[in-house]
Amino acid sequence: MNHQIKHDEIEASVKPRITKTGAAIVVSIWFMYSTLAAFPLMESGRVSYFTALQWQIWQSVVMIALSIPIWLLIFRWMFATRWYWKLLAHFFLAPSYSLLNYAYLYYTVLLFAGETSTEQIKDNFGWMTIHFFLVYFLQFALYHGYDFFRQLRIKDKLAMELLALKKEQELATLKAQINPHFLFNTLNSISAMASTDAEETRTMIAQLADLFRYATESSKKNFVPLK
Repeated sequence: MNHQIKHDEIEASVKPRITKTGAAIVVSIWFMYSTLAAFPLMESGRVSYFTALQWQIWQSVVMIALSIPIWLLIFRWMFATRWYWKLLAHFFLAPSYSLLNYAYLYYTVLLFAGETSTEQIKDNFGWMTIHFFLVYFLQFALYHGYDFFRQLRIKDKLAMELLALKKEQELATLKAQINPHFLFNTLNSISAMASTDAEETRTMIAQLADLFRYATESSKKNFVPLK
């Protein structure tokens, strides 16, 4: 029963889920990305680094927000789907992700810095959409890599649980085979002595009762004292 519960727990944990630790790691990586990406944004927008960093942080928030439903789709809802369907989903989602992020960046700069500051962004439309595409590719490559090794660890744990269950079942089967053997021998001995030595017969019956009591208790353990 305990092994069945553990097996169910492992099966339930196969699907990835959002955890506090994982969210903290993702936010930290995105913040580091923002500090680096603010430099080219500062040049293209002709603003101070602090202002560019603010814009980039908001841009990163949007990128994270767009990534969450994609992550849920690929890693949760399409968990049992074959890899080529996931690849096909990425094929359609990556361009949409890139264009949406470019649109957000363009209109953010337009709103806060004016139309003049958007000229360089428009001139670099191709490079910027490629940049967002690479961001998409890198982050989901990391997600897939992490999920691959996570599933390997879960499968190893499940294999160990199944191996332990198999050994316990083998031990239980062995006990079931051995206990009747002792019982038959004891009953034969009692039958042979019943007509010749009543006292010894009563002693053997008492010992048989002790044996049953001990067998009941020891069957719950894998190891017992040699005595």
